[in-house]
Order: sequence, then C-alpha cells, then structure tokens
Amino acid sequence: AHGDGIPLDPAEAARLYRKAADSGYTRSQVALAYLMAAGNGVPKDPEGAMRLWHKAAEAGEGGAFRALGFAYDDGVFVGRDAKEAYRWFRKGADQGDALSKVRLGWLLLEDPAIERDIPGARRLFDEALAAGEGSGAYAIGTLYEHGVGAPADRVEAARWYKRGAELGDAESQIATGVSLEFGWAGPADLVAAVAWYRRAAEQEAPRAYYFLYLAYRDGIGVEKDRAIATSWLQKAAATGYFDAVIALGSETENGQGVPQSTDEALRLYRQAADAGSASGRLEECRLIYRRAWSAARIKSATKLLGGDAARGEDLGPSLVTACEKAAAAGQGGAFFFHGTALRFGYGLAQDVPAGVALLKRGAAVGSLDAIDALAYLLAFDVSGAVPQDLGEAYVW
Repeated sequence: AHGDGIPLDPAEAARLYRKAADSGYTRSQVALAYLMAAGNGVPKDPEGAMRLWHKAAEAGEGGAFRALGFAYDDGVFVGRDAKEAYRWFRKGADQGDALSKVRLGWLLLEDPAIERDIPGARRLFDEALAAGEGSGAYAIGTLYEHGVGAPADRVEAARWYKRGAELGDAESQIATGVSLEFGWAGPADLVAAVAWYRRAAEQEAPRAYYFLYLAYRDGIGVEKDRAIATSWLQKAAATGYFDAVIALGSETENGQGVPQSTDEALRLYRQAADAGSASGRLEECRLIYRRAWSAARIKSATKLLGGDAARGEDLGPSLVTACEKAAAAGQGGAFFFHGTALRFGYGLAQDVPAGVALLKRGAAVGSLDAIDALAYLLAFDVSGAVPQDLGEAYVW
C-alpha cells in the first residue's frame, strides 16, 4: 500500500488485505477499511469501511478503536458524535495508542459535549509525547500559546513546538515556522521559518502549502515570486483548506496571479462556504453585493445618458440567501452588505427602514462597516431615514 521497495499498487494491496481480512486478521481489516473509505484501489464504500472497523474493534484491535474515534470525531463517514469519538479514543488510549491519547485530550479540552478536564488532557498529551508522538508536543505548545491551564507563554510554546517539529509532526513544524517568523523566542529568522514550512509541506500538510504561498507572495524568507506563490496556493486550495480556497477566490476576483473571473471567484467562495466556512459565506455575500452595486451603477449611468437600461441578472434572491446565512454563522459584516443593498436598492426593492434596521444589527455585533455607516446616518443624513443624533453618532 505504501510502495516500500515496490511500485505503489493500491488495488493489489486491497486484494492482499482482503485475503488476510477474510481469514480474520484484524489489522488487515483495519487497513482494508481505510482503502475502502478513501476509494483507493477499491470502490469507495464508507459504510463498508465502518462495518469492518467495528468488526475489528469487536475483536479488540487497537487500530480499529482509533479509526472509529477519527470517524466519529471528524464526522466524515457518519454524523459527528463527540461522545462516540470519546468512547473509541478512550479504548485506544487504554491500550496505549499515543495518537488516541492526543485526540482524547483535545476532546477533553474543546468539545462542549465532553466535560472539560484540562489537567487530564495535559496528562494524555504528556503520555503521548513520552511514547514519541510529536502531536503531543504540539498540543502542549498550544496550551502555553493560549494560556490554557498555565499563563500564556510564547517562549515556552515555541520550545514545545520545536520538540514536536523535531519528532516529525507537521503541525509542530508549521508552528515552529510561525514562532521563528514572528520572533517568539528570540530574533525573527525568516529563512529558518520557511525551511520548517517546507518540511511540513513535504508531509503534504495543507497549512504548510498555504504558508509557503504567503512567503512567496510577500517575500518572507524568499524572493517574491507570484508564479510560485500561486502554485502553492492552488495546491493548498485543492485540499479544501478554507483559508486557501478563500484566498484563491480573492486572487481570482482581482486577477492576481490567475485570470480574473468573478464567476470563478464566486464558485470558490461558495465551495468554502458549503464546506462550513463562515468567512467563505461572508465573501460570497460581499461579492454578490458588489455585483448588485455595479449593476445598479451601470443602470443609473445608462438612464442619465438617455439610454434604456437592460434588465440584468436577478441578484436579489442569492444576495439575501448568502447574507442571511453569513449572518447566522456569526459574520456581522453580512448585515452591512444586506442592509446597504436594501437602503439603496442594489439588487433588491429599496426599503430604507429595513436596511437601517440591518445596519443597527450589524453595528450591535461589532461590524466596523455597519458602525461607520450607522454613525454617518445619525450625524449627517437629512433624508429622515433615521433621526439625527450627534451624541449617538459619536458613541458609535
């Protein structure tokens, strides 16, 4: 399956794993299930993979405990279930599986469905690290970086990240790069930072691809090179990494390193949004608003010149849907775009009171654009959309 000394042949690997699995060899059942889950060498069959992992788990196979923990924690093949993930990772941890201990620790720290236990999480991370699992060091580093269970200490965080990096953990290598880039534990060393990003990229870590894009885009530790930057960004976006997909959308929208296309940019923003990115949903809302604004300006200019304004694309429904979804995901800026569109009639029937109401909602949740627009209205608007109130304008 891994091509160690022989050509990679997932189909042949699957055939051999199946032969052993049918004879009851539980490790082969686990390995075959991974191939089935990914559709690698065999038809994709997540349900069959889950059945095989459960079968191996019933026989006490530790690798199956970990696989089921991942499945329930990540929610890829089944609906996410933190308690089921906890149960399977606990079984793996009790058998001494280091990676199960790390994932169990994260559940104890972060999941609202699991009772928080910071000391218990730290013990699990320490045990995993003692077994040589670099992600245990990364987890400890995050505790120090964010001040969880101890005062925030970036020097100490950098030390733990370096330890995990040297053990080969990709996330630790990225974090070590960040600590060097921003000088957490001494003078910044941009060249060394990029070297760590490259080591993580060699392990196919999407975030490492993204950091290399930023390095080549901005000349961080390397010479600026837009073509190389774009290649790293496209590689990161191909993995579905949210920040990269959104950044590629922005580059596409503005024609930076790739052909300019608002249609393709919108597709990328929606891709990120549909995969769960609130920021992607806000970018979708913003771009549709921008299109509606442009269409309204063109229509207005055409009328001023005495021409007939052709009826364009009806952007209203998609604008409302995207902005409402973005707002529901906690993106206050969506109230600004939706409210401004209503206030001026960009893609929607003009409704000034409703638009102002949305601006107020955006301002209340901290949207700077909404705050600025509302303050301006309170101070200078003479249309009667809102009563003038210089005191309230000053507060905003």
